[in-house]
This record gives sequence, structure tokens and C-alpha cells, in this order.
Amino acid sequence: MSFRCTRSRVAVAALMLVVFLLSGCLGQKTFTVTVEITPALAGVNIHENSETGTLKAITDEAGMAEIKNVKSGTILVPVREGYSFKPKNAKVTKAGTIEFAAQETDPGDPVQKAHELVDEWRKPNHRNATGTLW
Repeated sequence: MSFRCTRSRVAVAALMLVVFLLSGCLGQKTFTVTVEITPALAGVNIHENSETGTLKAITDEAGMAEIKNVKSGTILVPVREGYSFKPKNAKVTKAGTIEFAAQETDPGDPVQKAHELVDEWRKPNHRNATGTLW
């Protein structure tokens, strides 16, 4: 009886050890990604999850920025005054290059400015407690 009890304890301890060791391996994946802005554009801020989220990188003269340890599922958002980007954001699912096309916006274009204002007011911080726009 003592042998069976000891054997069961060793088996449980071994199982717990395996689970403990694998728990670090099964966590959220992280990647190194390169952001490429075309045409090459320096000074583009790359934010995490929104235009005002955590700044992750700024592009260099070649329009490139490398970001390490990006969690899977993170949304990267390029931001630079006077420019719009396509796509507007990108979800990280693997290591590699994420491309954004930059287009200069006409600061005098009232339609573009109106769209930007509407987009700004649609953000969650411009909603009241019931979820309607202020």
C-alpha cells in the first residue's frame, strides 16, 4: 500500500511539473514585425490599438520601423499629421512586414476635414453614459 501511495504522489508531482513547464510555452505569442510605409515616409508614429494608444515606433527616412515583442492580436495604427493610410490599421498575427500606403491629405479640403472630425467624434471618449454621441 505504501508503494502505491508513493507511486501516485510521484505521478501527480510529475504531471504538475509538466503542466508548470508547458504553461510558459503556451502563453501568448510575440513577434518581431517591420512596418513599411510606401512611399517612404519618415516620422510616422506607429501606435498600439488606436491612434492615441501606446507609441511603439517611429518610421525612419526609408519609411521603415522594426517593433520587437509584439503580442499576437495587437492592432498597429500609423499616424502622421497631414496623411491618411491604407489600411487604417493592421492586426499582428505573425512575424514579418506590415505594409501601409501613405497618401497626403489636402489640409484645405473641407470634405476630408469633415470626415476626420466625424471620425474623432465617433471615438468612445465622445460618448455619454448611454453610449450616444455628445
